[in-house]
Amino acid sequence: MRNIDFIKPCLPRSDFSSFLGPLFFTWVILQLFLVILTSLVYEKEQKLRIMMKMHGLGDGPYWTISYAYFLVISSAYMICFVIFGSVIGLKYFILNDYNIQLVFHFLYIKLQISLAFLLASIFSNVKTAAGYILVFGSGLLGGFLFEFFVQDTSFPRRRIIVMELYPGFSLHCGLYECAQYAITGNSKGTDGMRWSNLSDSSNGMKEVLIIMFVEWLVVLFIAYYIDQPNRNLNRIVREKEKGGMDHPKVPRARQDYKGRDLSFHLSISSFLLHFSIYLYCRGI
Repeated sequence: MRNIDFIKPCLPRSDFSSFLGPLFFTWVILQLFLVILTSLVYEKEQKLRIMMKMHGLGDGPYWTISYAYFLVISSAYMICFVIFGSVIGLKYFILNDYNIQLVFHFLYIKLQISLAFLLASIFSNVKTAAGYILVFGSGLLGGFLFEFFVQDTSFPRRRIIVMELYPGFSLHCGLYECAQYAITGNSKGTDGMRWSNLSDSSNGMKEVLIIMFVEWLVVLFIAYYIDQPNRNLNRIVREKEKGGMDHPKVPRARQDYKGRDLSFHLSISSFLLHFSIYLYCRGI
């Protein structure tokens, strides 16, 4: 029996990142959330925040320094993420406009940092599994539930926007839109998403960007407002200065540093904490 060779049309090679990207990239980006949340809860658990206040660090400088630090780490992480995906030739990164990717990722990491500050006031144990459940649950729900509603043209668009108020779904929706434009551009030999495509009726990226920007401001304000009860620590410090080391309202963590240079130990603890976070980010 002779082998018969069938003539097959030449189709562009499929890019797995465009199909698996929304789910996989959601998990990759949300790993930053675990790092930030773990760091903030660790400061709370080890009473580093109390010692910082006793050393004279107010709420404003603490928030500014911590937010700027996490923003720099997150920005460097996302830049390396996009560069690595472009270098290995993933169509998801190459075909879509880099400016759109920059704005989308930058808005989300700002929202993610604000959300971590908000949830840090709830968690009291750095070993809790709630953060991991939130990360992996967001990816699975986005990939197998939310994406189904996005693909369903009969599902009301307003309900999708309401669902996107959850940050995990807004992240997944933005990644999904970029993936769809990358798939279409790869199959037709054209570009992916451009700024002009934001006005397309089927493109939900514009709503996602607006939602993330508004939520970033709202969550940041709420997180800072909830954190205000910590200002009572300033009163504790003042009472300690008047009453001495044995004042009952003074945390025992301060008494452990009796006769030592508090600023030196505080600087070393902060440096080691931040350096461990940096190594963890590099390991991801």
